[in-house]
Amino acid sequence: MKKNKGFGLVGVLILVVAVLAVGGVAYYTGKNANKAPENKGCLPATAPWIKVVSPNGGETYVAGQQITVEWTSCNVLAPIYLSLKRQDPNQVLENNNDNGLIYPWVLGTDGTANDGSEQVTLPLASDSNILLGQHYYVTATSSGNYSVNPPTWETDNSDSLFTIQ
Repeated sequence: MKKNKGFGLVGVLILVVAVLAVGGVAYYTGKNANKAPENKGCLPATAPWIKVVSPNGGETYVAGQQITVEWTSCNVLAPIYLSLKRQDPNQVLENNNDNGLIYPWVLGTDGTANDGSEQVTLPLASDSNILLGQHYYVTATSSGNYSVNPPTWETDNSDSLFTIQ
Protein backbone atom coordinates (compact mmCIF):
# COMPACT_ATOMS: atom_id res chain seq x y z
CA MET A 1 0.00 0.00 0.00
CA LYS A 2 1.38 3.37 -1.02
CA LYS A 3 1.24 6.34 1.33
CA ASN A 4 0.74 9.80 -0.15
CA LYS A 5 3.59 11.85 1.26
CA GLY A 6 2.17 15.07 -0.30
CA PHE A 7 -0.56 15.34 2.35
CA GLY A 8 2.00 15.46 5.15
CA LEU A 9 3.90 18.27 3.44
CA VAL A 10 0.66 20.22 2.82
CA GLY A 11 -0.29 19.82 6.50
CA VAL A 12 3.09 21.15 7.64
CA LEU A 13 2.82 24.05 5.19
CA ILE A 14 -0.67 24.98 6.49
CA LEU A 15 0.61 24.85 10.07
CA VAL A 16 3.57 27.15 9.24
CA VAL A 17 1.31 29.67 7.51
CA ALA A 18 -1.11 29.68 10.48
CA VAL A 19 1.71 30.25 12.99
CA LEU A 20 3.11 33.11 10.89
CA ALA A 21 -0.32 34.72 10.59
CA VAL A 22 -0.98 34.58 14.35
CA GLY A 23 2.55 35.82 15.11
CA GLY A 24 2.17 38.72 12.66
CA VAL A 25 -1.09 39.85 14.29
CA ALA A 26 0.50 39.61 17.74
CA TYR A 27 3.51 41.64 16.56
CA TYR A 28 1.34 44.33 14.95
CA THR A 29 -0.90 44.58 18.03
CA GLY A 30 2.09 44.91 20.37
CA LYS A 31 3.75 47.44 18.08
CA ASN A 32 0.71 49.74 18.27
CA ALA A 33 -0.16 49.18 21.94
CA ASN A 34 1.01 52.65 23.05
CA LYS A 35 -0.79 54.57 20.32
CA ALA A 36 -4.26 56.00 20.88
CA PRO A 37 -6.71 54.23 18.60
CA GLU A 38 -8.50 56.08 15.85
CA ASN A 39 -12.04 57.26 16.50
CA LYS A 40 -13.39 54.35 14.45
CA GLY A 41 -15.22 51.80 16.55
CA CYS A 42 -15.60 53.85 19.71
CA LEU A 43 -18.09 51.82 21.73
CA PRO A 44 -19.53 52.52 25.19
CA ALA A 45 -17.22 49.86 26.66
CA THR A 46 -14.09 51.30 24.99
CA ALA A 47 -11.58 52.74 27.46
CA PRO A 48 -11.54 56.56 27.25
CA TRP A 49 -8.77 58.29 25.32
CA ILE A 50 -7.95 61.63 23.69
CA LYS A 51 -5.39 62.33 20.94
CA VAL A 52 -4.04 65.69 19.73
CA VAL A 53 -4.13 65.66 15.93
CA SER A 54 -2.97 69.21 15.17
CA PRO A 55 -0.67 70.91 15.81
CA ASN A 56 1.30 67.74 16.27
CA GLY A 57 4.87 68.89 15.71
CA GLY A 58 6.97 70.44 12.99
CA GLU A 59 4.55 73.27 12.15
CA THR A 60 5.62 76.92 12.08
CA TYR A 61 3.27 79.67 13.28
CA VAL A 62 3.52 83.41 13.88
CA ALA A 63 3.00 84.84 17.38
CA GLY A 64 -0.56 86.16 17.62
CA GLN A 65 -1.77 83.93 14.75
CA GLN A 66 -5.15 82.22 14.95
CA ILE A 67 -4.81 78.44 14.52
CA THR A 68 -7.10 75.44 14.73
CA VAL A 69 -6.34 72.86 17.42
CA GLU A 70 -7.77 69.46 16.48
CA TRP A 71 -8.19 66.26 18.49
CA THR A 72 -10.03 62.95 18.41
CA SER A 73 -11.44 61.24 21.47
CA CYS A 74 -13.51 58.35 22.71
CA ASN A 75 -15.69 58.29 25.81
CA VAL A 76 -14.19 61.37 27.46
CA LEU A 77 -16.16 63.97 29.37
CA ALA A 78 -16.54 67.51 28.06
CA PRO A 79 -15.43 70.19 28.35
CA ILE A 80 -11.98 69.76 26.84
CA TYR A 81 -9.23 72.04 28.16
CA LEU A 82 -6.58 73.17 25.68
CA SER A 83 -3.27 74.68 26.66
CA LEU A 84 -0.11 75.82 24.93
CA LYS A 85 3.02 74.87 26.78
CA ARG A 86 6.57 76.03 26.31
CA GLN A 87 9.12 73.26 26.61
CA ASP A 88 12.61 73.73 27.98
CA PRO A 89 14.69 73.02 24.86
CA ASN A 90 17.14 71.04 27.01
CA GLN A 91 14.43 68.57 28.09
CA VAL A 92 12.83 65.76 26.10
CA LEU A 93 9.09 66.04 25.42
CA GLU A 94 7.36 63.03 26.93
CA ASN A 95 3.71 62.36 26.26
CA ASN A 96 1.42 63.02 29.22
CA ASN A 97 4.32 64.41 31.23
CA ASP A 98 5.02 68.08 31.87
CA ASN A 99 8.76 67.41 32.17
CA GLY A 100 10.53 70.65 31.32
CA LEU A 101 7.35 72.73 31.33
CA ILE A 102 8.16 76.41 31.67
CA TYR A 103 4.92 78.29 31.14
CA PRO A 104 1.38 77.22 30.15
CA TRP A 105 -1.20 79.37 28.32
CA VAL A 106 -4.89 78.49 28.28
CA LEU A 107 -6.00 78.37 24.66
CA GLY A 108 -9.50 79.49 23.74
CA THR A 109 -12.10 79.55 26.44
CA ASP A 110 -11.55 77.80 29.75
CA GLY A 111 -13.00 74.54 28.45
CA THR A 112 -14.56 73.86 25.06
CA ALA A 113 -17.08 71.42 23.60
CA ASN A 114 -15.69 68.00 22.74
CA ASP A 115 -16.31 68.52 19.02
CA GLY A 116 -12.76 67.83 17.82
CA SER A 117 -11.58 71.35 16.99
CA GLU A 118 -11.21 74.83 18.40
CA GLN A 119 -9.99 78.09 16.87
CA VAL A 120 -7.44 79.68 19.23
CA THR A 121 -5.07 82.64 19.12
CA LEU A 122 -1.41 82.14 19.96
CA PRO A 123 0.20 84.57 22.43
CA LEU A 124 1.65 87.78 21.02
CA ALA A 125 5.40 88.24 20.66
CA SER A 126 5.12 91.08 23.20
CA ASP A 127 4.10 88.57 25.92
CA SER A 128 7.05 88.50 28.30
CA ASN A 129 6.85 84.69 28.58
CA ILE A 130 6.94 83.97 24.85
CA LEU A 131 10.22 82.59 23.53
CA LEU A 132 10.29 82.52 19.76
CA GLY A 133 11.53 79.25 18.31
CA GLN A 134 10.74 75.56 18.34
CA HIS A 135 9.72 75.11 21.95
CA TYR A 136 5.94 74.60 22.02
CA TYR A 137 3.33 71.88 22.21
CA VAL A 138 -0.42 71.66 22.80
CA THR A 139 -2.11 69.63 25.51
CA ALA A 140 -5.75 68.50 25.35
CA THR A 141 -7.30 67.29 28.62
CA SER A 142 -10.80 66.03 29.40
CA SER A 143 -12.72 67.53 32.30
CA GLY A 144 -12.26 64.38 34.36
CA ASN A 145 -14.31 61.72 36.03
CA TYR A 146 -14.66 62.63 39.69
CA SER A 147 -17.16 59.85 40.41
CA VAL A 148 -14.27 57.44 40.93
CA ASN A 149 -11.54 57.58 43.53
CA PRO A 150 -8.94 58.67 42.60
CA PRO A 151 -10.43 60.91 39.89
CA THR A 152 -9.36 60.18 36.32
CA TRP A 153 -9.03 62.28 33.19
CA GLU A 154 -7.57 61.75 29.76
CA THR A 155 -4.79 63.92 28.36
CA ASP A 156 -2.52 64.00 25.33
CA ASN A 157 0.27 66.26 24.06
CA SER A 158 1.43 67.11 20.56
CA ASP A 159 3.81 64.34 19.48
CA SER A 160 6.65 66.81 18.81
CA LEU A 161 7.46 70.47 19.29
CA PHE A 162 6.36 73.18 16.88
CA THR A 163 7.70 76.67 16.24
CA ILE A 164 6.27 80.09 17.06
CA GLN A 165 8.23 82.85 15.31
